[in-house]
Amino acid sequence: QAQDTETFNAAAHWVFGYLTAAGGYLEDTFDLTPWQSPDTIMAQVTQFCEVNPEMPLIEATLAYVRYLYPQRLVAQSDIVEVRAGGRGVKIYEVLITRLQEELAEQGFYSGEIGAAFDAETAEAIRDAQRSAGIPVTGLPDGRTLLHLMR
Repeated sequence: QAQDTETFNAAAHWVFGYLTAAGGYLEDTFDLTPWQSPDTIMAQVTQFCEVNPEMPLIEATLAYVRYLYPQRLVAQSDIVEVRAGGRGVKIYEVLITRLQEELAEQGFYSGEIGAAFDAETAEAIRDAQRSAGIPVTGLPDGRTLLHLMR
């Protein structure tokens, strides 16, 4: 068990280093993982490796970079705190627009795209969260973004 944990931690550090380097060298990339948490990243890489057990970690991570690339942040964006239900999360401002677009595409949001995070956006997130069976917060937390931004 301890060896498995050490191996996982070593792999996680390597993956994060690789993603950081890739983000620095890819054209038109400000942030390759603009909303993904370390837990999200490792859960996705682990799942991919379980489905592709013969693939070396470097190839699996490169495949993950190709998966992340269309979702990357291409330019710097302010980080803003959005609040709902007395709680808040910090998110790149440009991701609010992406989130509203995705919510609208899935039929949860009919407000103005590109508007600031408002009560209508929070309600659309709550509706999407209810629909997905995930904790209803009204916030674009990691689990919600993972569900919506696939």
